[in-house]
Amino acid sequence: KTGKEDKGKSPSKSRDGSSRINLMKVQQGFGVLSVALACRALTMMSALLDDLQVEANDGGLGEPTPAQLHILTPATALQRAARVLTSAPLNQFLFYLATISYRKACTLKRIQKHPPEGDTFSTSDSTTYYDDDIISCSEESSPDEDDDSEPLLGLWFEETISVPDTTHTTQPGAEVQDNTSKTNMTPDTTGSIVPEKGEPNGYISLASQIFQFMNKYLLNSESAYIQDYVETGLAEQQMVILAAIIRDLDRETARTETGTISVYFGAALGVLYSEFSQALTRYTHNLLARSLLVESLQLTLLHHLGVSPTQSDNNNAWPLQVYPRTLAVLAQILLLKPQAEKDTAVINIWNRLIHTLVENICNYPTTYDADNEDMNVEHAQLLLFLFHSLNLMQKKSVLLACASGIIRVGESSVRGLLRESQLLCLSRLLLLFEYMMKHLYDAPPVLLQHVQWNLFNATSMVGDTVQGRAPARIFCPWKEIEDNYRKLGPQDEFSMKPRFYSIINSELNNQEHPKLDGLACNFILGSAEKVKYPLLMDVLIEILNVTDQTIPSIKSTDKISFTALCATQYCFTICWRLLLQLPPSTPYLDKLAL
Repeated sequence: KTGKEDKGKSPSKSRDGSSRINLMKVQQGFGVLSVALACRALTMMSALLDDLQVEANDGGLGEPTPAQLHILTPATALQRAARVLTSAPLNQFLFYLATISYRKACTLKRIQKHPPEGDTFSTSDSTTYYDDDIISCSEESSPDEDDDSEPLLGLWFEETISVPDTTHTTQPGAEVQDNTSKTNMTPDTTGSIVPEKGEPNGYISLASQIFQFMNKYLLNSESAYIQDYVETGLAEQQMVILAAIIRDLDRETARTETGTISVYFGAALGVLYSEFSQALTRYTHNLLARSLLVESLQLTLLHHLGVSPTQSDNNNAWPLQVYPRTLAVLAQILLLKPQAEKDTAVINIWNRLIHTLVENICNYPTTYDADNEDMNVEHAQLLLFLFHSLNLMQKKSVLLACASGIIRVGESSVRGLLRESQLLCLSRLLLLFEYMMKHLYDAPPVLLQHVQWNLFNATSMVGDTVQGRAPARIFCPWKEIEDNYRKLGPQDEFSMKPRFYSIINSELNNQEHPKLDGLACNFILGSAEKVKYPLLMDVLIEILNVTDQTIPSIKSTDKISFTALCATQYCFTICWRLLLQLPPSTPYLDKLAL
């Protein structure tokens, strides 16, 4: 019990027993007045830290002396900044303020789609990852808001600071945005720096401005004092909440055609969410690129994102649906590690992925998990990109593990009616194996282009505009099956997209001889102690029988869905193409000799 009570407290607060402020309660009292004050505070802080960036003297390596609180006292920009930074934990305060603003925007967005019958401050889907302990912080690092202040001052404050309507009115706080971002004018944010009370636009815009401010003035500051201030101010609590926001934003945007939130909420709000995505992604990128996160915080971030390569919880499972923002964090952390550590982590990920696919095929899960029933294309692309970072013998071990997984599937029953998720997992396993057999040694250039776009361009990390962008993801579709599925399959806006894909071009060309990687063939044919090639060929031939479940005698007992029909064609085509390219086994050649 004591451990639970201490969770979320700083060590000093745990000892002296000071009270905590719950961010959920703060969110309920967080209104339009709070947004206006926060925007004004960001403007003033930007002016202060702008002076620091142009100041030639950084004050040396020692701790600067904070400026005195007197208007006539001469002080350098660093001393004035030190006065503010030492008076309050600004790093933590801004982080929690951005979190509250984002959560409030999600709440109002959901209320727009599903008008509430009761509490208007119920949390949105984004709060799935939060609980009372996670979103609690010490009183010292939380905004001290008076819930009763807004009814008394809100109307007077709005009338006082409102400005006349003009055609050149700018969005509040636009001057603190990164110079690579553009201010988007919407009717909701013109005319007053106080946002509309029931609209999420002002709240999500504030969250974007806060992350842009922290990215520009804190993470990218050249001042040694600011850099040390930021690094020492980062804590595990912030990594937990950062991971929750990243996962939530992935869930909101990764299954739409536009790469932002659903078109139901309108283009204006979609643009604001794209701006927030850009600000958050750049903030996370700079945290990692500038080595501000120590090893323990990196592990905490990956753990709460659900992609820790060093942990093997849940029976050594690896998640199948991992979306671009999470993948970008995973890729950056792995690629910044020393070569030996990176290789160990990548091999561990591949072994867990193959294990998960085989388990999902052989043992159909009793509970339905929409987020773990299939492998999305961005995830497959990144893992194959990491596969190519391994040395040759490590690639061999992954290839043989994949072949062994296919043989394990054959040892179980692949006859009868397979469910959609089983067919899709089997198809992914065959697809990965086929890719390795063709491209073991060299990665095709198109793979790198796809990974770069899907993880960085599509998440708005690079690129100056967020409007009129190219598609949210680029990939090689399995055109015939994917087109039929989109045309005749379930019309679900939030279903996984694409459902049927290839890693590289999937078109069959009868005029060309099948091209396999020579080293891959040698590894498969010459590793009888690990992979029995004749048995592998027998299993592939057996997998072709998945088409049996489409015959009327089986369909009459358990109706097969259109998705399962598409998955059956997908699985059969991949397996058939593999058999056409792989050399026949020795037992079959012996039979021909007879």
